[in-house]
Amino acid sequence: MTLIFGKSGQVASSLKRLLPPQHALFVGADECNFANLDLIAPLLDRVQPKDIIVCSAYTQVDKAETERDLAEKINHFSLEKIGSWAAKNNARVVSYSTDYVYPGEGEAAQSEESPTQPANWYGETKLRGETALLKSCPRTVILRTSWVYSEYGHNFVKTMLKLARDRSELNIVADQVGAPTYAEDLAKATLQILGAWTSDQDTSGVYNCAGGGSTSWFFFANAIFEKWRILGHTLAIQNVHPIASERYPTPAKRPKNSRLNQTKLLRKFDIRLPNWDQSLETCLRRLHENSDV
Repeated sequence: MTLIFGKSGQVASSLKRLLPPQHALFVGADECNFANLDLIAPLLDRVQPKDIIVCSAYTQVDKAETERDLAEKINHFSLEKIGSWAAKNNARVVSYSTDYVYPGEGEAAQSEESPTQPANWYGETKLRGETALLKSCPRTVILRTSWVYSEYGHNFVKTMLKLARDRSELNIVADQVGAPTYAEDLAKATLQILGAWTSDQDTSGVYNCAGGGSTSWFFFANAIFEKWRILGHTLAIQNVHPIASERYPTPAKRPKNSRLNQTKLLRKFDIRLPNWDQSLETCLRRLHENSDV
């Protein structure tokens, strides 16, 4: 049995599409809210999963600056609890982390061995969660990803389409560069890793796992609008202006360089996620078919 913490999030929703229902149990916050750490072990005792995929997380980057204790409880201490249980019960754990664990400077793609230095509290809690999980459980894979989007929930793609439907002009940050990652590609990579997992000693560890290529938020937004129009939709947006990060201040500092070197993932599992613009077309086509924007 595979237990997935998370039910309605982007990656969990994608896993739900891919996993046979008889082999997977999706547990939402209504059943096990990570804000209450005492709920975790009893649930795991009851289910006795062989594999645990942790999709639940505190992801409100700006609110984390003020909700520091809650963010750390969900992103750090919950993973410590899960890792301790998994170690005692010989279970495997896959968890997701973020490009925000890196300092986000320069232009080089950051590898798993690059120095970590989060620029905000969200990134710090995710890094602490990584450390706790790796320390507590020897059978752990952590996937660092970036800029996740999908047809599910709230994300940049759906937000841009909603704004562009009503506004003729938008200002979009142009000096933050990274790789948009389609949640279904990330979910497929997760299942491929679990299927290929052989020796824990060889497999466990941290892997960068994001969409292929790189772009800025500005060019990403323009690609969204262009591809949506190709599908036959009319948008009000006429002018998209590139701006510097300093012109769009946020409570939490964002990294300007979110490029991730994924050589380790390719070498170990022969996994290379599709290029971001290819997967964007898939996502937009599904949104178009479902009229979900």
